[in-house]
Amino acid sequence: MIKLDDHITDCINFKWQEFLFLPQWEIHAFPASNQVWRNIKHTAIVMEKIRLVLGSTPLHVTSGWRPYNYNRLIGGAEQSQHVVGRACDFVPIAMSCIDARLRLEPYLEELGCRMEDKIDASWIHIDLKPSGKRYFRP
Repeated sequence: MIKLDDHITDCINFKWQEFLFLPQWEIHAFPASNQVWRNIKHTAIVMEKIRLVLGSTPLHVTSGWRPYNYNRLIGGAEQSQHVVGRACDFVPIAMSCIDARLRLEPYLEELGCRMEDKIDASWIHIDLKPSGKRYFRP
């Protein structure tokens, strides 16, 4: 059984509490599916790699896994990868989101993720949806 304060396996910078917190409901939610747990872990490992690409700057996770009803409530996309644990929204602590996006863009394919093309957003969205596209518009 996991504890919210435990680091995600193979991650030194991310804990379960970050990926399971639902800010609008002010609670932590727990997936019922083992596959979702594995997806969250994989996403966190990609986030570790993103952190390195960004020069080890700390990253604040604003949204990880979202239950379907929560995702609908906050206006998330119908086919959101957050619902299956394969997405993460975050804010870099030591640089602007614009600078972080520019640094990440050349590494997206190598990282196996894609990034939302919202240059004016105050956060960065990545997901692991296999699509062939590495930069996409929501």
